[in-house]
Amino acid sequence: MKLIISLILSMVVLSSAKADSTQNILQKFKQIQQASQTYKDYKVIKISTLTSWTNQLEVFVQQQNKAVNNLQRDNLQLLQRVENLEKDLLETNAKLKQQEIVQAHVSFAGIDIHKNTWLIFCTVTIGAALAGFSFFAVRNKILIAQLSTKKQELLGLNSEFENLKQRSLEKQIKLSRELQNERNKLEQLKIEMRQSF
Repeated sequence: MKLIISLILSMVVLSSAKADSTQNILQKFKQIQQASQTYKDYKVIKISTLTSWTNQLEVFVQQQNKAVNNLQRDNLQLLQRVENLEKDLLETNAKLKQQEIVQAHVSFAGIDIHKNTWLIFCTVTIGAALAGFSFFAVRNKILIAQLSTKKQELLGLNSEFENLKQRSLEKQIKLSRELQNERNKLEQLKIEMRQSF
């Protein structure tokens, strides 16, 4: 940037110097023209004056050629600098694009995945895990409720079975007593019958 500003300033200075030098040469020519004698339609100019003016003109042309060469050299340098800056800009843009790609992608198991896709995948996976967990939690609660109902039914059946068993045992004891009583009666009858015969 400083180089460009200095080049512009030098061009302004050279152009103003060029304008001054051009005016000086033109003024000198007009002075020579006015100071010279006129012969019919022709101007008679002294050779020494004309030589002096042409020497000044040659010096002016050489200075202008040097200035043009310097400007061309500076222009080439500026063009090379602009090319270098454009290359740097292209490299920087490529790096920025690569950085944007890196920032927009996530590497998972060696595969580049866009962050939005990765977020959707994670959200779906977590949602599926939560849904599965909720399903199994609800199913577990239902199974626990069913199990407790069955346990209550089993306890009721066990108590009923125990009651039936107790009644059955009591009936069996009662029947066995009655059977024993009948046997005893039968024995008694047998004994009585024997005795009666």
